Amino acid sequence: MKRASILVVVTLAYLAGFGYPARATDVTQDLDGTGYVDLSDYVFFDICFTLSGGPGGNPWFPACLTFYDVDGDGDVDMADYAAFQSARGHLPIPLKDVAGNVLTTGDTTPYSGRQTCGECHDIDRIANGMISQQGRTDSAGNITMKDDFYDDGRWWVRGSGMYGRWSGGGGGLNRQTAGKTNASVSEIDMTPFYWSGSCGGCHAGGGGMEFDRDGERLWDVTEEEFGYEALEKTAADVLLDGDYVFVDDTVKLRPAVALLKISMTQAKSLEMHSH
Repeated sequence: MKRASILVVVTLAYLAGFGYPARATDVTQDLDGTGYVDLSDYVFFDICFTLSGGPGGNPWFPACLTFYDVDGDGDVDMADYAAFQSARGHLPIPLKDVAGNVLTTGDTTPYSGRQTCGECHDIDRIANGMISQQGRTDSAGNITMKDDFYDDGRWWVRGSGMYGRWSGGGGGLNRQTAGKTNASVSEIDMTPFYWSGSCGGCHAGGGGMEFDRDGERLWDVTEEEFGYEALEKTAADVLLDGDYVFVDDTVKLRPAVALLKISMTQAKSLEMHSH
């Protein structure tokens, strides 16, 4: 039997219900249940469309109407094809905040990538990628930043990627990522907040805004505590901590703890999807 014939037989068996689980009656156009409307779903759409034979034609298989009859007129025709083209991509999902609450239109609460996408995606793995961490971690997720990262005398290089390197290039910033421990204000330059604001526009990530270099969440919304508090430190203990102060060109140096509560830092998995 030719390969094309085998494909048709398997597809018809799928549509007839052999091997495909029962699904909701919502017309999602995602017949294979992957969460995406893609070319795999088009294989089934094309057969349903052919079986319908035009407006008013019965496609024989209930699954065709369940998944592809968007306008509910009992067939799979060009109107449904137009709807299929518009539906290509990820199925609509509700955005959620850090507590798992669904956000509504006009809501100004920050969304949580972990809560929104974590039911289907391995957020820890995504958030540990180079796109998110920009060189803060190794492949196992361990934070590897340190002064003189390459042990070659360049004390100002603190990581293997954009987060931690000297940024004297493209933007002409001539800045360096602040060390974790500092003896005085004059040693502190780009903290996570300055880096995200000044560099994050081009080097999308956000890893430095989620966890500090001790591996603690900068601000834990559920526990309502800062990462340093989880280590039994006080605000006075982190006044010169490169993760917990904010430096800009006007105010120079100030504690960043208030900013942490506003940022609600979470892995931005929607940013991961865009790549």
